[in-house]
Amino acid sequence: MLVDGAPAMGLPDVRRPGRGLRGAHRGVPGRTDGELGDLQRAFSAHHGLQCGFCTPGFLMLAEGYLSERPDATKEEIREVVAANLCRCTGYQTIVEAIDACASARREHA
Repeated sequence: MLVDGAPAMGLPDVRRPGRGLRGAHRGVPGRTDGELGDLQRAFSAHHGLQCGFCTPGFLMLAEGYLSERPDATKEEIREVVAANLCRCTGYQTIVEAIDACASARREHA
């Protein structure tokens, strides 16, 4: 099936409206107490949250990598996130979210 959509549309955006498909849900892992961490907020702000299947892996991967490499470049981040499979996106918004969080952390350090 061919679907028209904006470049920032993720799988949940494409599947749900008017199609009755409810299998893919946009999720924010770790949101048990109503508080979002800075990395989760960056994922949300940069549309890095996809169907929710791969997002926990991206968050854990990014958090671990940024703890070791707080000065990571976008190219390094892109290489690291390639280790986590996502079928919803081209990874660009995820890379932007991680880079934005890393930049904000450096500014506040």
